[in-house]
Amino acid sequence: MIVVGLLLAVLAAGGWFLTRDDGEATALTPHPDLAELPFPDVEALGAPDGPGFCDGVTAVLTHRQYLLRRYGEENLFCGWESSVASRLSDDFHLLDLELSVHQGEAAADQYASLLRSAELRRERDSPETPGPLYAFPAGEEGWAVHITDESGSRAETSAAFRSGDTTFELTLGGGRQRDGAERTALAEEDGLAELAAIVTVLAGEDAPGEALLTPLAAERHPGLGTYDNPSLTAEVTDRCTALTDALKPTWPVRLEPTGEAGELNAEVRQFGCGYSSEMSSSADRDGEEWLTLAVIVWEAVDRERPDHVTAGILDGLLESDSQNESTRFHALPSGDDGFVAVRLDPDGELQTLQARYRVGPDIVQITISGSVVDGYARAPLPEERAVEALDRTLTAMSG
Repeated sequence: MIVVGLLLAVLAAGGWFLTRDDGEATALTPHPDLAELPFPDVEALGAPDGPGFCDGVTAVLTHRQYLLRRYGEENLFCGWESSVASRLSDDFHLLDLELSVHQGEAAADQYASLLRSAELRRERDSPETPGPLYAFPAGEEGWAVHITDESGSRAETSAAFRSGDTTFELTLGGGRQRDGAERTALAEEDGLAELAAIVTVLAGEDAPGEALLTPLAAERHPGLGTYDNPSLTAEVTDRCTALTDALKPTWPVRLEPTGEAGELNAEVRQFGCGYSSEMSSSADRDGEEWLTLAVIVWEAVDRERPDHVTAGILDGLLESDSQNESTRFHALPSGDDGFVAVRLDPDGELQTLQARYRVGPDIVQITISGSVVDGYARAPLPEERAVEALDRTLTAMSG
């Protein structure tokens, strides 16, 4: 058996020195901003089940705007990407994160092998720009390194750390985009701080400082209040009638409800209510408002579906909305998280306001479109009128 790793770690002046079986010592440089870190409990996160482990870790990382994209069925491996919500600003990071955990008698050898691979990557003749090998203070031993690629638009910060028969391996990669300029590589100080924060939250503790990824950078619309998880409750047999009755006291026009229900697939049921305002029969209709309202609920068949799965679906809807450059976004104070998208149709005749948000394992979508008769043409409904309609709808659904 070839042993390429660590046989002895001793603390010496100037840093950690790791002695390999070839007799050469590898110096690990202490980093002034890396304090002692807690070691995560891998069983508490869902190990040894691979998908369950990734669900457990993602539940902790979702609030840091990492969405699970891949995982190992037979091993403890997970991969995430930064959410679309975190990218809708003039200054954002585009990141990917990978985590592997190695357990058992081979954990120490695996740690040593990872260290040797990091050394070789730093030593080889390559256009990459490696930083120092730092001591990563988690568990019994740990190291970290930051490497920038040839383009200068991407860098990776990697760390491995071990305690007993468990070795963690983390890699954070990506870059930063500012004001439409060329993307720059992830900075070393940002990568190290983010990995330290991730290790801290995985251990069940609060991480100091701000997360590298931020939630949707959108202000709450001043015309909206605060709502209590508004949805179309499945406990009411005729949900459209119930919504209509709740809307009647405040809705300014007559509503014509139509309901539609059905299963989209084995995982999601769809239920919806559609309304439209009646136009008058008068020859002179200038100034009249025409409105449509559609409420759709995508209900998860599995009521125990992990929150991060629903959050990922909602993030995908946000990505779809963001493709329209004319769309403006507002934060939505309802449900677990969500957003309001405001846009005009290409002809400039129709104002559309769409709210999408998460309530437990379900996603709710409310779409309000409207215009105002202006002679033989139509003008878009004023935004404040569409917001009033959304406010009434959310209030009615919160009852």
